[in-house]
Amino acid sequence: FRLFTIPVAYAASKTSSAGIGDDLTGIQELLQTVLHRAPYWIVGLIVVIVAFILAKISQKMVADKVVARLDEEHQDVVALSGRTAFITVLVLGLTIGMKIAGMDLTPIIAALGLGMGFAMQGIITNFVAGVIVVLSRHFTIGDYIQVDDLVGKIVEIQTRATILQALDGTKVIVPNADLFNGKVTSFTSNPFRRIEVVQSVGYDVDLTKAC
Repeated sequence: FRLFTIPVAYAASKTSSAGIGDDLTGIQELLQTVLHRAPYWIVGLIVVIVAFILAKISQKMVADKVVARLDEEHQDVVALSGRTAFITVLVLGLTIGMKIAGMDLTPIIAALGLGMGFAMQGIITNFVAGVIVVLSRHFTIGDYIQVDDLVGKIVEIQTRATILQALDGTKVIVPNADLFNGKVTSFTSNPFRRIEVVQSVGYDVDLTKAC
């Protein structure tokens, strides 16, 4: 048997050279992957931008068609229809754009379904409650309502909350779930209401004249 010894400096230089070579190879592979996928990423980005533009156009078109069929009092239905069209077109465009870019949507959908389900529970509840509030039409934009101890005018019905203008002019945001589950008194939904006015008169006053 023969024992061969290698100088430490020589071995270190060989190891360093091999490491640098591996790094360069990895960088080259990364650049090649980026250059290969770049056209798909660009096309996917263009699809997302076009989808956003089409979503805004769809929102306006749907809102205009709903306005043509309904009167001015149904602004909440118009707003809800426009937002639904916008979200639908935008989500479809995002899905197509991400698919073109080569992104696997399965893990994302699974994460949204499992992880975001509990986090968005309140948002989904308010959204569903807002849709029911709009469709039931117990009250609409412009009505004066009372929620608990708050009295105000409905100025906007959003997908998550309803915006009230209180009697003192302040802006109050009420979650739609509170309107759906709680007790709401509407002062302007019915065309006629009874108002009681208590009036005291003296014993010597003619009641017929007082009435």
